[in-house]
Amino acid sequence: MGNLPAAQPMLLQATGTNDLSLKGDAFATLGLVYAQQERHDAAAQSMLRAAEFLQGTEKANALYHAGLSQQKLGRFAQARTS
Repeated sequence: MGNLPAAQPMLLQATGTNDLSLKGDAFATLGLVYAQQERHDAAAQSMLRAAEFLQGTEKANALYHAGLSQQKLGRFAQARTS
């Protein structure tokens, strides 16, 4: 993740696409960027949004990462349900 500040606007733009798979991928990648920046509230929200558009393993990974961010925020009950 070399240039996070430059990636964020492009990822935010991609979240507005009508292609649901791309939308899910964009939200998931944005969540990873936020987690890397230790913005765990934004990371959890992005990952939960990603899970709405992803399927299978990708959905499971998004929910896992959402749970990790919620744990870092001390939201243990929410982390268990993600």
